[in-house]
Amino acid sequence: YVFDVENFVENKKTNGFIDIERTTPIIINNPTAEEIKKSLVMASDWLLKMQQADGYFTTRLNPFREINEAQGDLLRSAAATWSLFKSYEKFNEQKYLNSAIRGLNYLYRNTVFSSRKNLEINESVSLPTGTLNFSLFSLLDAYKILGINSYLREARTVGDFLVGLQNSDGSFKYR
Repeated sequence: YVFDVENFVENKKTNGFIDIERTTPIIINNPTAEEIKKSLVMASDWLLKMQQADGYFTTRLNPFREINEAQGDLLRSAAATWSLFKSYEKFNEQKYLNSAIRGLNYLYRNTVFSSRKNLEINESVSLPTGTLNFSLFSLLDAYKILGINSYLREARTVGDFLVGLQNSDGSFKYR
């Protein structure tokens, strides 16, 4: 399935914005490789429009009128950051890498892995594991792409922390 971002998110018939949380996506049947590539580029470029200067991703943004209609959350920022690392790997465009690094820096400054003391395991810990998972993926991609050891060290710290959150039955402590 391929999402047609232009018609789905930036529909000019509705003067710009469609609420993506309540709308069924337009699906292209049997897409060609070129249609898939076009869709991925459009989705990646849409993520660039969603990112604030500090690296944070909003939930909804009308890219035509530049109106921030709602704030997002850290999980969406973490997922968008990882998606942009993947976009860079696929298309080798510096704009995706720059945006992904800005997103990772935002996550680093504003999530639990920004301070090692916050990563101490104890029984009362209840964290959004999805945010940590996408952050871990982004750290590993940043290390793979840039070769900077501090990204690998942070990835190990987050990975060890996630292992510590796992219960004996395989589930995770999360909220």
